[in-house]
Amino acid sequence: MKTRKITRSATLLLILYCNVLNAQNVGIGTVIPSRPLTIKTDGIGVSQESSSDGAKIGFYTSGTNAYLQTHNTADLKFATNDSSFSMILKRGTGFLGIGATNPSTRLDVNGNIKADTIKPNAIKFTNNAADGKVLTSDASGNANWQTLAAAPYSILERFQLEFKNTQAPNDGVINTYYNYGTATFYHSNSSDDLFDITINKPGLYHFDVNCSMTITGGAGGEPVDLYIHHTYAAKTICVSHSNSLPTPYGWSTASIDKSFELYVPVATSYRFFFYKQNIAPWNYQAEVRVTGHLIAE
Repeated sequence: MKTRKITRSATLLLILYCNVLNAQNVGIGTVIPSRPLTIKTDGIGVSQESSSDGAKIGFYTSGTNAYLQTHNTADLKFATNDSSFSMILKRGTGFLGIGATNPSTRLDVNGNIKADTIKPNAIKFTNNAADGKVLTSDASGNANWQTLAAAPYSILERFQLEFKNTQAPNDGVINTYYNYGTATFYHSNSSDDLFDITINKPGLYHFDVNCSMTITGGAGGEPVDLYIHHTYAAKTICVSHSNSLPTPYGWSTASIDKSFELYVPVATSYRFFFYKQNIAPWNYQAEVRVTGHLIAE
């Protein structure tokens, strides 16, 4: 009877002890555990191993570093509760794939990338970058910084010229400000009001045209009409200056600003000319500036 009472007492104490232990945190390496299981040491690792093929995964902490890693030849894959994985970190290379099962570069994304609040300077391509270079792509999508001289057609096929006279018959001259591409300019020196631009590369071009004419005298109060247009296209740019012009000792000016697109199916010469009514060449000064660039092939 005495032995049975002792056994019952020990069992009761064990039950009470276990209930108290179950309500407490357990600490290894610490007397004040803050979680149900707290382990505090200089290095700790927990590993899960596959019994069939030897794959191992675990975590490890040391000092200020924390690791989630595999321990053999396996890649590290991230997945939700389905049969596939959505992200992979390749062993050896460290290549990260998002939606890509076999990434071939540091970050390989199979799908779209969305960035709603990205700023212009948030993404930088620093390799071979320099002031004034342009970022271009080949047919495979490989980007590269290039200087202007080696840039593609959207930069190369660009030109600006100015045609002007200086109050003398047939004295028109062409000044080329820049010509990156295949356009050529022509003036016959037999006229003071026309010139030719030859576009040698087919495509869709954007043009900006400015023409200004200053009447210096000889108008006799008659109205002056100023036109400029290019032939071989259904485009006409004109402005009418109909005020009575001052005496030969005064000045009056008419000007044109126009922008348009022109499709060039084959290499073609376009003639630009302006028309002035009742004004002799020695009584006016005119300047025509044409800027053009290829915007699509």
